[in-house]
Amino acid sequence: MDVIKRLAVTLGMVLLALALVDGLLRITVAGAGFLLEPHELQDAGMLVAKLEALEQRPGPRPKVVTTGSSVVFGGAMKSHGNDAWQNHTLAAKLAQQLDAPVLNLGMDGMLPTDIEAITELLLQRPRRPDLLVFDVNLRAFSADFAAGASQISRPWLRELAGMAPLEGSASPSYGHPAAAVERTLKRWLVRHWLLYRLRSSLQQRLFGGAPGDRLAEAWKHLNHQLRPSPETTAERLEEQAFERQLALIMKTKGRLATAALDVEHPQRAALVRLLERLAAVGQQTVVFYATENPQLAPQLLAEQRAEALRAELRALVERHGGATVTYIPPLAQLTAERFLDPSHLDAEGHRVLAEMVAAAFRATLEER
Repeated sequence: MDVIKRLAVTLGMVLLALALVDGLLRITVAGAGFLLEPHELQDAGMLVAKLEALEQRPGPRPKVVTTGSSVVFGGAMKSHGNDAWQNHTLAAKLAQQLDAPVLNLGMDGMLPTDIEAITELLLQRPRRPDLLVFDVNLRAFSADFAAGASQISRPWLRELAGMAPLEGSASPSYGHPAAAVERTLKRWLVRHWLLYRLRSSLQQRLFGGAPGDRLAEAWKHLNHQLRPSPETTAERLEEQAFERQLALIMKTKGRLATAALDVEHPQRAALVRLLERLAAVGQQTVVFYATENPQLAPQLLAEQRAEALRAELRALVERHGGATVTYIPPLAQLTAERFLDPSHLDAEGHRVLAEMVAAAFRATLEER
């Protein structure tokens, strides 16, 4: 009995300590600007925290949300040496244009199937934004994203939105009772335990990443110290950067080569469902085409084929989006100098794009 009592007391103290930490965290996070910043969203926790912050936003200024692929996320600027990249994303530049906070929900590799799920979450009141902005691009309609698990980049997004998995995308164990219990437990933890919800972002801020990743880096560093490799010269670093750029170009080219807007493509179907949903509820939306680097574009896809696909994509958005969806086609102002690689913009490129999005939003307000 004494052992049981000691265990009960210990468990009670642990739970009390966790409750105190959670309470302090809630006070600290309430209204914190970092929830508006871009984060690597690899689980539901941080997204739920961001959505709750959106719900609680007071004041007359509009609620604005950007979502979509890595072009919206903006992290490519960091890998190209921009340490202040979070201040230069589309969301950050749009916030300056509209004089209102803008929530950045961009994610690397996001597809129309993912945008459909996150939009469903955003349309739930009171978090529904006054303006929703997302991108479309030809890459998403590659055959690489047409079957199996590749149809979605983050399965937990559709689960969080209460949407059934796409046909063929769920793992064999999805319907197993144990998997169902695990999903239920995770949903409960995400909705009721803030420390669990923010764990990945807190790990990134405090330790620079997950403990396992940091341990792997430490082991790699130790291995390097014990067995140092030959010194890397500036010339070799330049060669490595060129090799990475070439690999990215070839990967992009391969995906664009199989891009198609066939009726049976799941990404096309998801985009149509998304646009019709936005039209049905009258959600003010700006959809922009994430254009390719004009200097590299001819190497990626034959110009005639590219123009035909872009025209088809624009017609799709305009046909299904309704009166409240504005489409921004490829911008001539985004010259090659504004690109970091085949598809990602620099800070000035994001400013140019933000100006066009803001102008489109203001035009719709004037029409009301």
